[in-house]
Amino acid sequence: MKTGARTAYQVAVQALSRREYALEELRAYLKRKSLDDADIEATLTMLVDKGWQSDERFAEALVRSRYLAGKGPMRIRQELQQKGVSGEIIQQALDHGGWDWETSGLRQYRKKFGTAASPDHDTWARAQRFLLYRGFSAEQVRNIRHRLQEEQHSHEQGS
Repeated sequence: MKTGARTAYQVAVQALSRREYALEELRAYLKRKSLDDADIEATLTMLVDKGWQSDERFAEALVRSRYLAGKGPMRIRQELQQKGVSGEIIQQALDHGGWDWETSGLRQYRKKFGTAASPDHDTWARAQRFLLYRGFSAEQVRNIRHRLQEEQHSHEQGS
């Protein structure tokens, strides 16, 4: 390595100082920098051992970020899988955050389609496609529709 060249350690620490990375994502980033493979692997092992890189912490941060952005669990799972996070870590991050996916989906529905409690057939078909695209499961979408119908029924009873 020529004098003045940055080491895998320096590049990795600088990257991790900006944001969390999944291990595989960080490995790919370092390889794109044309760094020595042995140096990359030694650096990654050390970073994991020191706790500076954690797939668990990365998954929790990504789930939180995407949940707050209104994404559903299926879309978040796919993104984590693409970044090389294990299925076990993904499931743990999705299950243990206290996330209320149906309320999140309902919020996204209202943001896009307004506050009308019970949409007509065409509007609901568009809303269903929208929610599925955002990563909510078919069961969650059915439950969101049920909640909308219950609200409509409650509203009619109260009038």
